[in-house]
Amino acid sequence: MKKLGAILIGLVSLYGRDTLVYLGSFDPGDRTLKDIWVVGNRAYLTAHGPPFDSSGGIIFLDLTDKTNPREVNYFQLGWAHFIEVHDSLAYVTVYYRRSRLFIINVKDPKNPFIMGSVSVPSPRDIEIVDTICYVASPAGFFVINIKNPRSPFLVSECTVRKSCFFLKFHNGILYVTNQPFYAYLNSFDVTDPSNPIFLDSIRAPKYDPFSYSWIGSLDIYSNYAYCGSDSGLWIVTISDPTNLQRANLLVFDGYALK
Repeated sequence: MKKLGAILIGLVSLYGRDTLVYLGSFDPGDRTLKDIWVVGNRAYLTAHGPPFDSSGGIIFLDLTDKTNPREVNYFQLGWAHFIEVHDSLAYVTVYYRRSRLFIINVKDPKNPFIMGSVSVPSPRDIEIVDTICYVASPAGFFVINIKNPRSPFLVSECTVRKSCFFLKFHNGILYVTNQPFYAYLNSFDVTDPSNPIFLDSIRAPKYDPFSYSWIGSLDIYSNYAYCGSDSGLWIVTISDPTNLQRANLLVFDGYALK
């Protein structure tokens, strides 16, 4: 499974670290892609409609022929943003007007249907761990029980001092980015999902000392958190989640990673 986002999705083959071979692409037209989840030869893309249009939803792609990805269906849902797909169930946040986490049966891509949903204010990124779904929101992050996809329910809500955006779970710890103005990476102990415990926070470096900082992506590998920020690739040591430490900052020709 791979997760990434783009305006135009391009497929490349990774034969080696220094060799990328172009295979094909998919042009969404006047729709703006927000997120993607790939399972086998099937891709699920969340999208917004044209500007000033409240439409949007999930684009289903057949990737059997990598040189010619084929759109199978477009499921209207609203301004869909982040998505994960597990066991033929898609978990999607919609943050404009409907403001909910939706659980959708996607076993038949030509006939998807909503199984359940739960209200979350302006939901953003999601992270699924077993029967729990963590959802980022301007109010903090929400912990939702998804064991019964027809009846998800709120377990707890954790307020964070600034607006949350990206989430990543690692070894019992939930890492959360928040912004705007001054971006931070935060760690929370979620061993007990009903009672998240704040552990530590570290502020992202600023590329321009006269402007605010932001974090545009988050991933975890081994004992490091990798954040795409306005300063470049910000790497944080998380071996001790109660004491987050900056490990490195890679700036690429002065351009930020998004």
